[in-house]
Amino acid sequence: FNLRRTKTERHIAVLQDLIDELNRHGEIVETRRVHLEQELRSTQNFVNQVKKMRMELRDKKRRVEEMHRELDEREWVNQEFVEGFRRMCSNLEKQSEERIERVRLEVEEMETLREII
Repeated sequence: FNLRRTKTERHIAVLQDLIDELNRHGEIVETRRVHLEQELRSTQNFVNQVKKMRMELRDKKRRVEEMHRELDEREWVNQEFVEGFRRMCSNLEKQSEERIERVRLEVEEMETLREII
């Protein structure tokens, strides 16, 4: 009976060692689980930051495209203004030349009249 008890006690000791080993593995697994959860949160935060940055880049790209359109429109308006200004200057130049010619003719006429008188 005493040998049996010793054998039983040895079985109990072996089982206790196994339980202790399982507990250590359980702690390791729990530690790893916590670590993986932290990594997952970190990765999710990174993904969210990347998404936010992509949205910001998309907005900036849209704003740049709008600015390009505005600049194109302004350039067109400026070109129209310059062409209109050139036409106006050309017309004024023609009108001036016509006036000069009229005044010259009037001066010639007056000189002719003066010579007659």
